[in-house]
Amino acid sequence: MQNEGKLFQSSYPKSFRDLVEKNGVIVVHGEQQKRLHAIVVNITKLEKISSNSSDVQIILFQTINYLLDKEVVVLQDVCSKKVAINLMVNQLMGVSSESKIKEIACFGDGCLYVPINLPRFIYHTAVKERKGIIAKIKNMIANGHQRGGSIERSGVLGRLVEEENLNDNQIVDFIINLLFAGNKTTTKIRLFVVYFLTQCPQALELFLIEHECIKRRIHNEILEWDDYRAILFN
Repeated sequence: MQNEGKLFQSSYPKSFRDLVEKNGVIVVHGEQQKRLHAIVVNITKLEKISSNSSDVQIILFQTINYLLDKEVVVLQDVCSKKVAINLMVNQLMGVSSESKIKEIACFGDGCLYVPINLPRFIYHTAVKERKGIIAKIKNMIANGHQRGGSIERSGVLGRLVEEENLNDNQIVDFIINLLFAGNKTTTKIRLFVVYFLTQCPQALELFLIEHECIKRRIHNEILEWDDYRAILFN
């Protein structure tokens, strides 16, 4: 792994390269990759994301309330198409709506399919959705420039415009890369957490006891970052 970019270079299928574009942190190599990776580290520092801790809970509550009584729940769909995508759009672009969730879902699926750009094929749909996503991101960037560089409640996108030396196309590719990478990775983590908890009754029991203790100590329905700190360090 330490010789990536020296003895060999990682590569991705054509459909993936077409949809995430050349400026994304996932596909670039060498010094450019190091620079973009450093930007990721900077914008995801604890002090920068801790203020948005309540957003995770709000999205989870909305998702749970959306489920019907006695409905068979496909956990992967809930984790991916409802929770992960909603949260990624919220944190990266500062917005969240059903239409945007559907766009991102189609785009993410298309990255892993055969690149047949004909109607009714998933790749073709993803190409169309990608154009829509790009248009929305560029529109938000343009509105931010008109306000002197400030993009209100626009999450990572706002910080990229205000703090990093990237042109508009690089910012668009950067956000699209994170939309794909964040959705797929966090979905898998959630699935494995639930799976392994169900396979270990003792761990699940301890988890539920800890959860009940937190509920008794914290009176607010939504936990703020200070509540997390009190739980973790006291």
